[in-house]
Amino acid sequence: MKGKERLIFLSYLKESIIFLLLIISIPLGVLTQGGVDTYWVIIPLVFLMQGYLIFCFKNTQMLIILTLYVFIYFLYLLPYFYGGIQLSQYSQFQNRLYFSNILFLFYLFYTGLLLASKKKVELSGIKLIDKIHIKTSTIGKSFYLLMLFFLLILTLRQGENVLANTSNSYEIYKQNLDNTNSLPLFMVLLLLFFPSIINRNKIGKLCFIVVNICMAYFCITRGMRMILAPLGMLIFSFYFDNKIKIRSLLLLFIAGFLVLVFINALKMNMNFQAQNILSEGGDNDFIISHHADNLYVASAGIGLVKQDIITFWDRVMLNIGFVAETLVPPSWLSNNLKYPHIITKFLPTGGGGLCIVGAYLMWGYVGVICFGYLLGCFICSSYKKNSSLQALICSVLLVFFPRWISYDFHIILRFSFLALVLYFVLSWPIKKKYL
Repeated sequence: MKGKERLIFLSYLKESIIFLLLIISIPLGVLTQGGVDTYWVIIPLVFLMQGYLIFCFKNTQMLIILTLYVFIYFLYLLPYFYGGIQLSQYSQFQNRLYFSNILFLFYLFYTGLLLASKKKVELSGIKLIDKIHIKTSTIGKSFYLLMLFFLLILTLRQGENVLANTSNSYEIYKQNLDNTNSLPLFMVLLLLFFPSIINRNKIGKLCFIVVNICMAYFCITRGMRMILAPLGMLIFSFYFDNKIKIRSLLLLFIAGFLVLVFINALKMNMNFQAQNILSEGGDNDFIISHHADNLYVASAGIGLVKQDIITFWDRVMLNIGFVAETLVPPSWLSNNLKYPHIITKFLPTGGGGLCIVGAYLMWGYVGVICFGYLLGCFICSSYKKNSSLQALICSVLLVFFPRWISYDFHIILRFSFLALVLYFVLSWPIKKKYL
């Protein structure tokens, strides 16, 4: 078989396998709904999918990190199915059928990403952030810097240092959650514009480093690891995106995960030990962690739908609220219009809300596949096209994915809209001149 024929054959084989995975999702879904233990099929398949996505999206490394981040949540289901270990301390929705449905949602999401692999980026070395170009005036730059440092000062004044009081660090952390607003996230959003607004000379690079160090200090001392994660993605996009080998990327991802675990240990006033990587529960017979709590919330969401507590019309209203949160402050909306608040209003949980469950509640099983597909296509397209606006929106999605995947699904629209507003505000003086 000649080289060209071999490539055609491999391409056809790959597309056939992906199509087969899509087709078998139907019987897998039926069997899962019927109470059959499909985990012995789904778990190996998702492992293979994740491995293939790493190979396939090697030229869109931020997308690889996104899939790996989702994969960590998937890994927490292994102790549940293979070891019978309860996830989270709450028991009301510790139901094998519901957790099997979560496995199936992961399968559908990964299938959607596989379908998008046909749009993969062939050229290597492309940095997405370099595609963002904003023509702004001196006044625009001055306004940006003033806003940046003003928000930085306001951010650093929030919360208390959890490291300064080791005997009561977790209580201080919980107070920080109540007393800290969205300013730290807005700071990360502003920093995303920095390379496009400020010259990348020595002074510009130094300022960028200093502000990032200040933000990292804030996150560590306040126990805000879920703000540190987007900040880390921002730094990765600026320095490392598609500039390192896949092996180095995987090692960097593992190191980043361990750093987040370490930050969590600090706020919990625990020693950093290997046994605490999966669970903060010590000798308990259940796993206590951010990931386990997210999976329990997911199980509760599926259970509330199965029990018809969350009705069809509730799910329709979630779509309305999802779009409304683009403009309306979330605190102004009823919990019935917000995910995951619609779940947590019915029962106590450890917090969080996986995006794939949010996609399921709003759009059903087909919607989860479409979400994975459209997300993968949009990211690949952003790396290919020379569109500054599209690159900006894609960068927002990729920098803030730790938040919208785990907690606030509405950020995927809200922060994209805010980025557009900032883009036009900062570029307005230039465009006005030529109107």
